[in-house]
Parts: sequence; structure tokens; C-alpha cells
Amino acid sequence: MITLTEKEEKEFQIAKFCKICLLSFEENELYKVRDHCHITGKYRQCICFKCNFEITNPSFVPIFFHNLSYDSHFIIRELGFDDKNIHVIPNSTEKYISFSKEVALRFSIKFVDTFRFMASSLSELAENLLEDKSRFKETLKLFSNKTLDLVTRKGVFPYEYIDNWSKLNETRLPLKSAFYNSLKDEEINNNDYSHAKKIWKVFNIKTLGEYSDLYLKTDVAILTDVFENFRDLCLSTLSLDPAHYMTAPGFAFDCMLKYTKVKLEKLTDYNMLLYFESSIKGVSVNQLKDMLKQTYQTLKSMLTELPFKDFEWVDDLNIDVTKIPDDSEVGYILEVDIDYPQYLHEKHNDFPNVRTRVSLKLVSSDKQANKLMMKNTFKDRTIYSENLMAIHQHKETIKFDKAIYVGSAILDVSKTFIHNLFPYFDTSNYPKDHYCFNENHKNQPGYFKDEMGGKFLKEFVSLRPKLYAYKTENNDEVKKAKASNGVHLIDLCFV
Repeated sequence: MITLTEKEEKEFQIAKFCKICLLSFEENELYKVRDHCHITGKYRQCICFKCNFEITNPSFVPIFFHNLSYDSHFIIRELGFDDKNIHVIPNSTEKYISFSKEVALRFSIKFVDTFRFMASSLSELAENLLEDKSRFKETLKLFSNKTLDLVTRKGVFPYEYIDNWSKLNETRLPLKSAFYNSLKDEEINNNDYSHAKKIWKVFNIKTLGEYSDLYLKTDVAILTDVFENFRDLCLSTLSLDPAHYMTAPGFAFDCMLKYTKVKLEKLTDYNMLLYFESSIKGVSVNQLKDMLKQTYQTLKSMLTELPFKDFEWVDDLNIDVTKIPDDSEVGYILEVDIDYPQYLHEKHNDFPNVRTRVSLKLVSSDKQANKLMMKNTFKDRTIYSENLMAIHQHKETIKFDKAIYVGSAILDVSKTFIHNLFPYFDTSNYPKDHYCFNENHKNQPGYFKDEMGGKFLKEFVSLRPKLYAYKTENNDEVKKAKASNGVHLIDLCFV
């Protein structure tokens, strides 16, 4: 370790709390140590000896892409050039949350999608930084202040026009018609084309290949600044680095643990694990003509008292559940035998137990493929290229290291809200002169909001949940298609 500066040594000597676990050195009888980087030798912080044992150098280098799940297929097909391991975390057989490629013994490169943290287009994210241009630190290393406004604005590129390498040698910007996008069935507007011409002129571009290089360079620089600012914000407010995570939910879960300091008990009773597994059921999914949108339904359940430790079996329990207060320190999860009245069957039959797990491995050699296909867990295979195949498997082992009892409780509490939902309305988006207008429940979790805002529907078409279109009494058309990029919505019309 490099010798500490006078300032660093002073900070170390006066430190009273561990920078990681935040425990007091004196009150918890913890020996404090000088944490340092084992590569550079530089001092980092004062921490306790327990946390020091937990810290290790990462065994991977992250590579960040924006919208990687959508654009990753061409990369994955090229990973099978040798026999080194490929590890994937699949969301489905078509989309991966993350994937990594081993490049040396116990060292890999990991591909991470920044869209899973910041679910907006890169141009929209860049706009959030425009108020303070000093936040474009990496971009300003490549471009001057004079050209910053040009490169941080959404650029355009003639993707479909370039269908062979020779076109990259063209010495003039293609015509406006060359920027036509058949996927969206639209041409660029005059402002965007004027912007492209200005870029060509200001940067003294000689060929279309140089224009392509500049387009890619600005995208990478802007993504770097956007994600680095996001990291700075998370580190300053939450003291956790999102670069060590793969998705926002995983990051948020650790933030919750750090903020609440709650320690979730890991269940060791196998029967108790199976009990909680069987208790997890989904909620109702429908497509309805008369629709209201509930504000943060599941979040409202998360704000109630939830189980986290000291689980035990109780037999011959004699309690009145109606007399247990909502904020009781002791709660019960019951399995009961009941007589279910016939008149309640139809009302309560929409809560199925629906669960799906995907196990998938990428292999790049016959030996690896044959070994996995010979296992009794083999399910199917998908061939990506001559050197790469995906092997689908049934789960061989399941690691029970998650607090499934919390998920079970949240879903069950959500159902109680569903059965008692009728008084819960947020009509703050109605016109102020509407007789139902009221702001008492504005944007509060668990309240239902009329998506129409008091307007009347004229026509409505729904193919499945979250895929629908409607026309209002004023002939305004609204089209929704969640989980798609929406490029074909413009083609949908009422007849």
C-alpha cells in the first residue's frame, strides 16, 4: 500500500464509523483498517476488518450498451469463436438480461444493458444533462464547447441506405430520401436533415465513413456521460454503485436493505420453503372495456407490515384474525380448510399460480453440446450459428436464497386491496369543473385513476392486456402496445 498523505491519515484516525457497514468501531468493538486498492496501492477508505475480508477485486470488466437486450444478437453469434465459457442470464430464449464471455482464467467481460436502469432513449437522457453542460465530462474531452450543442442533439443516420462498404467512401451527404426508415415508415424532417448537413460542414467531414465514425463516437461519449452522472447521483444519495448490478430492481433491492438495515432471514426448513413457494400466486390479468389504472398497486402492499424473521410453525392455533392490528409485531400466514360458498366461486377464481423459469446455456463446441444434451435435464436447443448453440434445460437445482415470504405477503396483501378497491379512486385528472373532480388522493399509492380523465369512449379495441387502442368522443386516438417499440402503431387506424 502506498503511504497515506497527511490528510488521509488524519481522516483515518478520526473515523468513528465503518464506511461500508456504517457500524461504530467503538460500540461494536470493531478493529478499523486502511482499505486500499490491491492494483494501484492507493488508500480508499477506513473500514472495519470484517468488511475488509469481504472486499475482493472484480473478476470481470463490464461493457455497457444501451438497449442491449434488443441489439445483442449479432454479438452473441460471434462469441462462439473458441471453447471458453459463455454465461447468460436469460429473460427468455430471445432476450438476455446479461451475458459474459470468459477471456482468461477466472476473468471475463460482462455485457450490461443500461436501458434496464434508465428506460428512455439516449437522446431523452442527454436532454436531462443540458442544463449544466459541465456534466458532459467525457464528451468535452472529444469535442469543444462550441460544438457541444451539435453533438448532444439527436443525430440521424441513413441506416438502410448503406447496404455495401463502398458507400462509406462517398464524399457527399446522401439525399434526404436516403434517410427513409422503413421500420417506422417515415422520412426525416427538414430540421433533422439540416442538422446532418451542419454536422458535415462544421466537422469538415470528407466521407460518409467519417460521418459514421462521428455518429458512433458521439453516441458512446453521451452514453458514458449519462451513465456516469447516474452513478454519481446513486453514489452520493444511496452510497451504492449501479455499475456493479445488472438491473434497476436488483440495485433497488440492495438500496432497500442498506437504507432499512433489515436482515432478511434465510429459511433452512425445507417444508417451510415449499409452503411459501406454494403460497405465491399471481393476481388477476384482464382486458376490460371499462378500465381504470391503479397508482402503484403493489407499492401500496409494500408499505404495509411485512414478515422478515423469526419464522416458526404453530399448530392448533386459536386466534381471531379480525382482532389482529395491521401494525402488529407478530403476523400469521395461514393454511386453512374452509367451506367455500358457491356464490363466491366466480368472484374469487381469477388468482392462478403461474410461474415460469428459464435455464439456458450457450455452447461453442460439439463436446460441450453433446455433454449437455446427454443430461436428463435437456429440454431443447436453438442454433444461432455454425459455432454457437443455446441449450435449454430444466432446472437441475434451485437455490433458495431469496426472501420469498416477502413476495408471498405482498401478493396476498394486494389481493385484499383488490377485494376492497371500490372506495379507492383518484379523480385528480378530471376537469376542475367536473362534479367528480377531487385532489385528495392525487398520485397516492393504491388508488385507481380513470385513464380517460372524465372523457367518454367512442370506440375501443383490445387484443390482450396492455395492447389496445381507443377513440374518444373528440375523435382523439390513443394506441398502447407495451413491450414493443411502437414503430407500427402509426399503421393502426380505426375504420
